[in-house]
Amino acid sequence: MMRMIGKEAKEKGYANIEQVYEILKSRKPAEMKYEQQVVLDYVTKFKANKKTYQKVSSILESTELPESIKSKILEILPMNEPLLKQILASEKISLDDEKRAELLKAINETREA
Repeated sequence: MMRMIGKEAKEKGYANIEQVYEILKSRKPAEMKYEQQVVLDYVTKFKANKKTYQKVSSILESTELPESIKSKILEILPMNEPLLKQILASEKISLDDEKRAELLKAINETREA
């Protein structure tokens, strides 16, 4: 996530859909540019519930995965092992079977609730 004030980046990092939603939702519609409104519409449509993000985030924090992969997992919330493996393989990273199973269980449990 990159927060900008004026034209200078004040903070760099990754933001998941929930964080983007919270940032844009706090703004007044009249203050948003077209692109920001389109992003708000997108994240409103595709975001999961806070419980899902919190549970999956806590599992991801206990891993050594790079922030880019953690963010991608939170964005996609893969519901099956092949998709999770594909996300990990995009940066040639592996995750032990136990952590993969724990992640998938958390994602699927909270999505069904």
